[in-house]
Amino acid sequence: MAREEALAEAPPKVRALETDFLRCRACGKLYWMGTHTAATLRRLAELGL
Repeated sequence: MAREEALAEAPPKVRALETDFLRCRACGKLYWMGTHTAATLRRLAELGL
């Protein structure tokens, strides 16, 4: 998805992030890799997943 298109819908704090945006094909909801994503991935790695 084009970043410019997503920025119109993204919350203000998210607009400052250097991240890619994804849109769910089923529901149309906008997703991005935020700070919670890094913490979740780190925890999963600690668990060996």
